[in-house]
Order: sequence, then structure tokens, then C-alpha cells
Amino acid sequence: MLIAQISDIHAAADDDNLSRLDRALAWLDRIAPDVLVLTRDLIDNGEIEGYSAIAARLATRPYPAFILPGNSDDRTAMRTVLNARYWTDGGKGPLHFTVDFRELRLIGLDTTVEGTAAGQVAEHLPWLRDALSAKGPAASLLLLHHHVFECGIEPMDRIIC
Repeated sequence: MLIAQISDIHAAADDDNLSRLDRALAWLDRIAPDVLVLTRDLIDNGEIEGYSAIAARLATRPYPAFILPGNSDDRTAMRTVLNARYWTDGGKGPLHFTVDFRELRLIGLDTTVEGTAAGQVAEHLPWLRDALSAKGPAASLLLLHHHVFECGIEPMDRIIC
């Protein structure tokens, strides 16, 4: 199984990040992943038009894609602009997802805290427990925006979950 991950697109009118995304997707098309996960910071500077541009690019791919927001993202705008197929949260609250692919469960845990760069996982632990214990594949892969252990990079360690 091949899982592709693209992180931190930061699409905005004043950068070329969507053209970089196009190049990354063209490369991925050649290797044909089973699934693509976009993690964190899809847009920059509140430019919600970036969501539509990203969704249009994903719609032409033969593989499924799932999205996990970051602190630069706007959950309300994501729900409005993006198709709900990118997450499995039921349309409210955090944009978590759980997807079973063959022998693996992919779990996207939305750790963003509105209005801050910091992450938080404590309030999501009951949801995570249920996702990990649900019937299905024995192995799981957990994806989240914020790391859960110190890495030695001071700015990153300040926003740790």
C-alpha cells in the first residue's frame, strides 16, 4: 500500500504554491498512490479561494484524498467550500477522519485550536479511543498537525499538543 502525504500548501494569491502542488500531484499520478492525505495549512492569509483551487485539483485524481486542517485553515470555510468526503466528522466539530484501507486504518486527528498556532489533543482523546478500538484493521496510522513530543526546535516545541 502506498500512502502519499502533502503538507503545508499555504495557497495564496501572492505565492506560487498552487503550481508547486500541481507538480507534486503530477509526480504522484505517475506513482499511483492508494490514497493521498493533505495535512495542515492548505491556505494562507485567510484566502479561502485556495480551498476551491485545491478541491478542483483533487477532483481529477484517480485516488481518494483526505484533508486534515492546520492552524492557518478555517474549518467553517473548509466545510462550505470543500466536499465533505474529505473527512468523516459528521459535519460539525473538529475535522477528524477515519478511513480503512486494506490492512490499515488511517486516522486524521484535528488538533487545531481556533485563533492560535498551538495544538490540543486532550479533548479529542475519547474520539481517538473510539477510532482506535473500532472493528477493522489491526494497524493504524495517526496523522495530526501538531507534534506530541519535543523535537528541539523551539518555535515548534511552543505549539506542541
